[in-house]
Amino acid sequence: MILQAPTERIKRSQIDFAAYNPRRISEGNKKRLKKSLKEFGLVQDPIWNKRTGRLVGGHQRVEIMDSEARGKDFEIDVKVVDLDDKAEAKLNVLLNNTSAMGEFDFDAIKSLSESFEIDLGEMGFSIQDLAVDFGFDSGMDAAAAQDIGEAKQKKLDARAKGQKAGQDGEVGATDAKYSDFAFQMVFESNESKSTFLGRLGFAGNSKAVKADLLMSAIRAKIELGTI
Repeated sequence: MILQAPTERIKRSQIDFAAYNPRRISEGNKKRLKKSLKEFGLVQDPIWNKRTGRLVGGHQRVEIMDSEARGKDFEIDVKVVDLDDKAEAKLNVLLNNTSAMGEFDFDAIKSLSESFEIDLGEMGFSIQDLAVDFGFDSGMDAAAAQDIGEAKQKKLDARAKGQKAGQDGEVGATDAKYSDFAFQMVFESNESKSTFLGRLGFAGNSKAVKADLLMSAIRAKIELGTI
């Protein structure tokens, strides 16, 4: 049976931020988080370690609440854990590690957006997310394209690293493990391969792409009329 951490209401002054917290957030993402908090409130309790007094999860949310409180102390509901330093650090990283979480089905998100007429931006997706994950970069003017270019490339690079760990890392095993249900696409040059993958939102140097992701990207382009 999985135990549930108890909830307590404590003073903000009882909470210390973990100086080692490796999670970072951009100004754009912070604005989207702040907008979400204003719309829905604090629907997920931060996690607080009563043994050390440090926050384990929820640094960005508490920081935004601090800015709204303007230096005044306030009460806040927290999930309480009792951990030593090592366990606390381990939990901190696990809470923020996307490798320990599920992945979005972007086709399902797009369908949800259309069904309820919810703008994807209202779901917290940035313009970089829209360009990389949903292919909404057609018709973008030069200034906007320049603004998102660097961030989009960073996102693609990060995705390429994930693919390398989850797919390219198995290239050697692919022949043996997946030989019965894998095939190769052959291009005339590295440039044509990079162009093909880039238009579909994948890193140009990818050595393996899951078929379902490839099909989803192609379907999205067809629906947008950009392929």
